[in-house]
Amino acid sequence: MTAKFTADVSGFTNMINARSIVFGMGRQEAFKLEAKLLADELIRRTPPFSGKALVKMLGAQGKSLSHRNVEIEEMSAKKVGERRVEKDIRRVIKGVRGAKMAPERPVAIVSQVNPAYARHSNKIEFGVLQKVRGKQAVRVYADKGGNVYGIDIEKFEPKASLEDLSKWHKAARTKRGRVTTAGQKDLVIGRWKFLNKIVTKEATVRKYIRRKLRQVGQAKGGWAAAFMRFGGKMSMSGWIGRHAAKHGRTRSNFTDDQIVIEMINQSAWAGGGDPDGIIPKALAGRAESIKSAIKRQMADAWKKGGKV
Repeated sequence: MTAKFTADVSGFTNMINARSIVFGMGRQEAFKLEAKLLADELIRRTPPFSGKALVKMLGAQGKSLSHRNVEIEEMSAKKVGERRVEKDIRRVIKGVRGAKMAPERPVAIVSQVNPAYARHSNKIEFGVLQKVRGKQAVRVYADKGGNVYGIDIEKFEPKASLEDLSKWHKAARTKRGRVTTAGQKDLVIGRWKFLNKIVTKEATVRKYIRRKLRQVGQAKGGWAAAFMRFGGKMSMSGWIGRHAAKHGRTRSNFTDDQIVIEMINQSAWAGGGDPDGIIPKALAGRAESIKSAIKRQMADAWKKGGKV
């Protein structure tokens, strides 16, 4: 998916022109510098964010992290992104150890949520076929309270491939790439709780998660191409830089009469649009930074008795 955004940059370009005059820079030099700094600002404002940044953003909204997410505060942006990827996948796909079932008879499967059961898997039946109110279901595991967790037989996929997992994951994702479970509550029938998830081998789920974790940083990487094109330093093998070549492009044209710079983010995240206003906020942020730099420069020149 490709999305194109336009923004009024007239005020921003006016500030760059003013900066070039105050700092005695050539226009081309000033625009290249600001292109690098704008790209850096876009990278910073594009998810994933570090734990500390998330806490600050929530605080500005009068909110805070839930007790289940307090560990995020000390996480780097990369770790936060990886955590969200795995969490999203496990919202719709559940991995169990030893997920096997022969057509002629049920075979026990042991849930990763209850690893202690592994010692008794030959004695306790988990994952067996049962009928619940006349409907065939798979019993996955039970908790100490006697609650039974199961799924419809149609959602038991012990032989699922990575491509199957990708299909199910993609079907549950929003335009921004996040998984939503809105309107998909687990069904409770007596002591049975039917999980609204696909169930397959834990080994397959882990392999799929490892594949998806390599994609963390693509959204930021879409801006990294411009950042590096205009002089920014970044490792091409880092978690952001490695995505620059594939997910970012830059076009520029510098003449005496016209300066044109385009930063193109081709990541899947960018295809979801800019509902959070990241681009105009980045432009406004850089404009304020330029304004502050000009004021400081003029104040210093005034103190020294010089001329601007």
